[in-house]
Amino acid sequence: MEIEKQKQKEKEEWDKLSDEEKLNRELMKIAEILKIPLKGNEQQIKQLIQLQETKCNEMTTKFEGIENDSGRKMAIEVGIANTLLDIYEKRRLVKLLEHKNIDVIGDSISAILNILQSKSRSQSLKDSQQLFKILNEFSGVEKIFEIFKNKLNKYITDRASLCIGYLYRSREIPDPQMRSDVIYHILSLFNDETLNDKAKYAMKFLIENEVNLTEITKEEELQKITQDLQLPIEVQEEESLLNIHKQEIRLTLLTSILEGRTDNKLRKQIIEAGIKPFSGLLRLLNHPNHLVVNDSIVSIFHILLAGASQSDISKKHPYFEYMQECGGIEKISELFNQNLNKYSKDRAAICIGYIFRDREITDPNIVLDIINHLTSLLGSGTLNDKAQFAIQYLIENETNRSKIMNEELLKKIEQDLQQGLEGNEGELNSIIQTQKNWCFLLQVFLEGREDDELRKTIIDIGIAKHLIHIFESRDLKMIFYEYSNTFSQITNPSSNEIRQLLFSLKPFKGLLRLLDHQSIDIIDDAIDSLFGIIISGANTSQDSDQHPYFSCIEEYDGIWKIYKLFLRNANKNTRDTSAICLGFLFRSCEITDEGMKSKIIAYIKNHINDSDDWNKNQSRRTLKGLSYNAVNRAEILNDEELKKIQHDLKQKLEGNDEIKKSIIQNQEKQIIFLRSVLKDFDDDKLRLRIIKAGIADCFLRIFESYEFNQISINFTSSFVSIIKPSCTEVELKIYSNHPFFGLIRLLNHPNSQIVDDAISSIFHIIIAGASSTAISDKHPHFDEIQQYKGVENIYELFKKNLNKYSKDRAALSIGYIFRAREFPDKNMREIIINHFTGLLGDDTLNAKAEYALKCLMQNDSFMNDEQLKGILQVLQQPLDGDDENQQKIIQQQINQLLLLTTILEGRNDDPLRKRIIEIGIVEQFIHIFERYELKMIQQELSNTFLHIIHPSGNDIKFLIYSKKPYEGLLHLLDHSNIDVVEDAISSIFFFLLTGASTSLETEKHPHYDVIQQLNGIEKIFELFKKNVSKYSKDRSALSIGYIFRSQQITNSNMRVDIINHIKAVLSNEALNTKAKTALNYLMNNDVNRSDILKEEVFKQIEQDLQNPIEGTEEEKNLKLQQQENDFLFLTAILEGRSDDELRLRVIKAGIAQQFLHIFETRDLALITRTMSYTFAILTASGGDLIRLLIFSKKP
Repeated sequence: MEIEKQKQKEKEEWDKLSDEEKLNRELMKIAEILKIPLKGNEQQIKQLIQLQETKCNEMTTKFEGIENDSGRKMAIEVGIANTLLDIYEKRRLVKLLEHKNIDVIGDSISAILNILQSKSRSQSLKDSQQLFKILNEFSGVEKIFEIFKNKLNKYITDRASLCIGYLYRSREIPDPQMRSDVIYHILSLFNDETLNDKAKYAMKFLIENEVNLTEITKEEELQKITQDLQLPIEVQEEESLLNIHKQEIRLTLLTSILEGRTDNKLRKQIIEAGIKPFSGLLRLLNHPNHLVVNDSIVSIFHILLAGASQSDISKKHPYFEYMQECGGIEKISELFNQNLNKYSKDRAAICIGYIFRDREITDPNIVLDIINHLTSLLGSGTLNDKAQFAIQYLIENETNRSKIMNEELLKKIEQDLQQGLEGNEGELNSIIQTQKNWCFLLQVFLEGREDDELRKTIIDIGIAKHLIHIFESRDLKMIFYEYSNTFSQITNPSSNEIRQLLFSLKPFKGLLRLLDHQSIDIIDDAIDSLFGIIISGANTSQDSDQHPYFSCIEEYDGIWKIYKLFLRNANKNTRDTSAICLGFLFRSCEITDEGMKSKIIAYIKNHINDSDDWNKNQSRRTLKGLSYNAVNRAEILNDEELKKIQHDLKQKLEGNDEIKKSIIQNQEKQIIFLRSVLKDFDDDKLRLRIIKAGIADCFLRIFESYEFNQISINFTSSFVSIIKPSCTEVELKIYSNHPFFGLIRLLNHPNSQIVDDAISSIFHIIIAGASSTAISDKHPHFDEIQQYKGVENIYELFKKNLNKYSKDRAALSIGYIFRAREFPDKNMREIIINHFTGLLGDDTLNAKAEYALKCLMQNDSFMNDEQLKGILQVLQQPLDGDDENQQKIIQQQINQLLLLTTILEGRNDDPLRKRIIEIGIVEQFIHIFERYELKMIQQELSNTFLHIIHPSGNDIKFLIYSKKPYEGLLHLLDHSNIDVVEDAISSIFFFLLTGASTSLETEKHPHYDVIQQLNGIEKIFELFKKNVSKYSKDRSALSIGYIFRSQQITNSNMRVDIINHIKAVLSNEALNTKAKTALNYLMNNDVNRSDILKEEVFKQIEQDLQNPIEGTEEEKNLKLQQQENDFLFLTAILEGRSDDELRLRVIKAGIAQQFLHIFETRDLALITRTMSYTFAILTASGGDLIRLLIFSKKP
């Protein structure tokens, strides 16, 4: 009774133990048994060896084929491994092989085999047998060979051959005869039910050695395999099964030979030997015995697996054509549809999946049946992997893919994912397995594929929404990897559009919850999905803005959850990705928690040079985003960091090549970090701190002293990031470090990108020098640049024509340097100036090219007569030849015109303009305007002509007028280019202004007759009516006003329209004075005057002034503007005129009264200078009667 109680108690204690504790106790017992010394008589020794052998087999069973590193570690810790070694070293089982008793020899060789098996299967296939050396020390290997050769009995010989197979793992059996005998004996054991498994392993071990492999794959041996595979199977059942068994052994051998090998020569050898088993096997699929059918389909199955493993997954199956010839595809499909039994149906489905790798299954029904069946196998432990591969193979073909993954199937998946976990344990498991299978199917379809259309359909149908619901609501233990990975595959890889659709489903709550899961794989998926959605928010918003999803994640305490995951350091992916996520989320936003700020920023900084490209690129991007916040930026580049960078850059390049390489690599890491913060970032204070820390000076010393092959693009691009974008103060601070020697030296670097950086740096420093001094002064850097032959080196770079970037900046640098200086080389001068003319049409550099020309213009010798004659010659070139040649001539003309425009624009230089006219350039312009087709006249022509006219004195305009320009300019008014039209009407107007200002204002305009003869008035009025632009309409109206000075506008419609428009132009500040003049000119004629000063006009003004300033802001502004226009009109007609009759009309119309009412009642802020000035003019220049009348209004 006590014994039973004790046993019960021990059982209860045992049941309470964890699996790990139970395993530990079992291993300790095995270790104790293995440590028992071999003492006693032969029978006792034999029993002990058998017991130890049994325990070794138990241990082998526990670990064989199972990934259980903790268990193996436990086996080592309790002493089993050392004890097994001790068995070899101290007991010397090999000694027993010399025993006279054959049974003892049998037990010994069996024990040796079991120990070899136990040790061998715990190591990788290609590792040499670790005990080989120990056995060889006391001739153990030789003795095992001896007992194999002696053939004492089958039991001993079989096990001796297997021991040799295990011992010669990846080793050549040196004796050719022995090698042949052992290999073929092991092959014979493939038939032995007891030893076939050990024999397969021994054979695998042996054929890892090429010499051993050659023995098996000799031509005569392959012929034997061929013969066995050709054995007839349409015989009696017993013989048929025997033949099939032989064939399976041969196929197993073939699989062992081929598996894991990329040896096409060997495969070709096998094929040439005639191994083509399909015809017979396919015939057996119609056998009445289901077991024979099963054997046949599994044989086909293994052959197809071998064929698939020997070729690229993305290529078609190598046996497809042969199967097609045999009618095999139809037969396997029929077997699948017959549904004989699950065994054959499963393997038939997988066979079809393998055969149709990257091929279309034309029958739409079978493809869906096959995929459904394969999906059902995904939960099967035996066929799971093979079903996965079969599905992957099928969807390599786009047609299969579209047939399988249709909307109907997706809706079915959506419905099954929607199903809650209800029911008994069996029902729950069924629901979960179905959901997992569907998820895996989606994974196969999505993994690594950029298929936004499918992802969008998956989202639209509701699959992503249900996955999110599962993440939010289901017990974490019931959320499996298949769910999380499917969502991750929907998220990555995908476009921003897809990720934003996922964001609209509010996924953060569920994904953040998964970060608390026990499975690291699920956590990986969750953080990867979070990253995908977070980066899409970053991609679709301004880099300088706060991340748009920050508050959404913060709502679920997501920042801290991601940070806690980072601190857990679960694996490299979770740590890297969580840090990157936080970096993106805190873009342009201060990380307020000091611990988080220092850890995350430090971690990201340490990964900007990561060997993994993804991590490196994302780290640099997030560091840049964090830098947009000043507090983060201060943490990223604090004073200690700057000191460290300066210290590393200052380190002398001394030591052997390896040490120098290490120093440079360390320096590059620092400067890449510096560049990632500075590039394109506008922070002059930070740049000044960097310069003050001595970092810019370190760069310059490197440029001066390092060999060219030691200076990479990282050095120069990082230096450029200090210079630009920056203010003049920063660039001048760099100039104070004497940068030109090192930078000019780099102009001869063999790397063109480094040369680009060098000339860009030089140019920006030169710009700073130019902007810090007057344009009329010589450039302050000239002497220092020349000290290092800078002009010569920069000009050499220009002539090299490495690329447009460096050529343009070299030319501009020379232009700036020679400010107010004469070029020493006439040829250089012409070449550089010509290059500038080309840059004037460059949207990026035209402003700098203009300034460079202005720099050169500060020297009196710049635009000499010879150059002007050159421009004239280009303008005189006839537009002959084909289109290409004409375009070439036009481009040359445009370049010269841009040069002239740049020189003249805003420049009061009448002597230059006079020389331009005298050389004949203006006459050539007029000739072109008159004679060329309008489509051949470029805007540069009209614009340059306008700049010759304005700004200039009347003498210049008279000189141009003498060349009779009106015909050509009037011709341009019909041009389709509005810019040309505006230039033309402006030029006409400037001539009219000059003509008016040099004659009596009461007289007819001196140009009236000329313009009238050319039908110019009608053309200008036509332009006015076209209403092409406000600019041209205003100037055409004013031109007519000037032309009709003291002349009646006989066309009443024209008169009304022009007068009204000129009145409107009075509100244009730039044209106000000219509009007043035009009205006064017109009022010199009585008919025009009566139209301008109609009674209705004064009545309307009086009504406008009466109108209270009420309503919306827009309505108020409109009323105020109208009143302002009325005041401007009154000023225009009264100013400078002593016309009491007109003033009397104004007073009688009630306008003066309205003035006074406004002054008395309106908010002072709304009373403008125009109002008070107009009232002052009303009282000025008039007689006493007018003033008395105004006084009577109680002003």
